[in-house]
Amino acid sequence: MTKINNIEKIVTKINSSKNFIITSHTSPDGDNIGSSIALTIYLRQLDKKAWHVIDDSVPENLRFLLDEPGHRVKNESDLTGRKHRIYTSEEFLDTQAGKSVVDSGDYVLVILDTSDEPRICISEEILKNASSTINIDHHISNDCYADINHIQPDVSSTCEVLCKILRSMDEKKVTPQIATAIYTGISTDTGNFLYDSVDAYTFENASFLTKMGADRDTVANRIYQNTSYNYIKLTKECLDTLEVEAGVGTMLLTLEMLENNQVDAKDTDSLVNNIININGVRVAILIKEKGHDEYKISLRSKDATDVCEIAGKFGGGGHKRASGCTINGDITSVVKRIKDAAKEQICITDL
Repeated sequence: MTKINNIEKIVTKINSSKNFIITSHTSPDGDNIGSSIALTIYLRQLDKKAWHVIDDSVPENLRFLLDEPGHRVKNESDLTGRKHRIYTSEEFLDTQAGKSVVDSGDYVLVILDTSDEPRICISEEILKNASSTINIDHHISNDCYADINHIQPDVSSTCEVLCKILRSMDEKKVTPQIATAIYTGISTDTGNFLYDSVDAYTFENASFLTKMGADRDTVANRIYQNTSYNYIKLTKECLDTLEVEAGVGTMLLTLEMLENNQVDAKDTDSLVNNIININGVRVAILIKEKGHDEYKISLRSKDATDVCEIAGKFGGGGHKRASGCTINGDITSVVKRIKDAAKEQICITDL
């Protein structure tokens, strides 16, 4: 299913425009960063001026995407001298080129992997000054907020949606760095090709990206074989809060746990996999403390239970098997509300 099919309009807009700013959602992940890096570099391959701007930091395990394959820096925390530059809005507006293009309004703003406008992670000035906006995504909850929208909820990832668009234009311009970025987004958003969003076309695109130089070994090493000792200690502490009841597994991650183990909250998305991998668990719930009486909820399922429906009850969204939301309140009430919603959805699934 294609919610909005505007590939031809996107290609026409790209061909007729010269300046582009690429952005995405808060709390960057593999699909977010991979698609943004890939499109920025691809546009430059077309002799366009393109800048990648996002007001959030890149998780350390994804910083290898800033380099060309075979030219990795030794220290991933060092963001200087990298092949690809990511700006914050403030940094971009402090440059002569950035200030000039935003003041002129002569640029297309491309928003990737972002289901609703409030999650766009860029300054209001850059967002509102754009001559036009393009929204490329795969979330079924996307509300089509841009001038041009292309949303494919049945596709595994925004990176796979983007791959189709780039291949329709000129697949020969897909460099090894672009291929690696897109491959990473597909891999991370499918649980390393595990989720049911994967189909024959996903594997065909992965094959194409491999042929174009995607660095599969580095992706496997940095994403799936790069766990820090502190992260293992954090996992142990979180597992002490694990509860499983009636097919619903819950686990709590507090700010104190993060501080005790010196782990950044941005590097904790995979914790929820410890819950969903348990035999008998149908819905996994990771409850992350964000601030006083504010909790970010990560939801996963491994059967027909639609966790997007659960997230939607609390103003969130995402996918059938992976969604999220934010709930305010004391921890006891938050846990009860999200568990009750999950149990109710399981009952609906079984009707």
